[in-house]
Amino acid sequence: MTIYEEVRKRFHRLSKGQRKVAQYVLDNPRAVAQHVAAEVGRQAGVSESTVIRFCYAIDLGGYTELQMLMKEYLLQSEPTKARAYGSNAKVKSIEKNASNLMNQDAKAIIDTIQLIDDEQLNGAAKAIDEAQHIYIMSTVSTTPIASWLVGTLQQLHPNVTHLDDPHTYVQEAQEFDQNSVMLVVALEKPTADFVKFIDGAERKGVKVITVADTAMTPLRSSTTHLFAMGTKQKSIFNMTPVVFTFLHTLLECTIAQNRRKYEQFQREGVSQERPALRLVNTLH
Repeated sequence: MTIYEEVRKRFHRLSKGQRKVAQYVLDNPRAVAQHVAAEVGRQAGVSESTVIRFCYAIDLGGYTELQMLMKEYLLQSEPTKARAYGSNAKVKSIEKNASNLMNQDAKAIIDTIQLIDDEQLNGAAKAIDEAQHIYIMSTVSTTPIASWLVGTLQQLHPNVTHLDDPHTYVQEAQEFDQNSVMLVVALEKPTADFVKFIDGAERKGVKVITVADTAMTPLRSSTTHLFAMGTKQKSIFNMTPVVFTFLHTLLECTIAQNRRKYEQFQREGVSQERPALRLVNTLH
């Protein structure tokens, strides 16, 4: 269900002022995505606080989340150009087809950039940097992505755990506390048990960072920092390049929090014959 459909479904349960906001949101999704809450309130004929209360009334965390959902809705609503490959397309050359495919990946990455809130990104990077223990969890089909993330983080942090065995969940959960961070990769609808486990971690004070296929993921109510991947191609295969690009960005921002600390950890790793990850010098 999109945010547009969610607003329509809840419309008649809203107060009179909130209905004005809802109608404005339905009629002007692009304006909501671009303007601050005060301006939306002015255009809708209500106060800024009514706009914020509207967000809470439809179970959002605030206006920033509404904007992210509207941006995602607009991206998904844009007409998709015909693919440059497939049974109905003539591929003139391998080179041209490769160019088109890579341009599609680039477009998906650019779309995702529009959904990323800088404050959320910096907050997530800070949480990872300050964490005493980092847990990685994923849905079944995104396990390969999670495995890469685990391997990379283990070269940057001494305590990284991959939660890939349901039989150990209860034992690991006993260690959860406010000094823990959980990175969740969920590019498909998670199971009810998966959602329940993440919710339990959040209740214990764990900072949950979720990378999802949509901002409307069932995990959003248990997530501290949510990042939706802006691609219309919702198969794991097509989303993978976008996810890896985002995770690279997140790790770069984490390293930038305290570059010397990570360089020192790497030097110690080399002395212990641990494979070294060469840190790029683009962020200081």
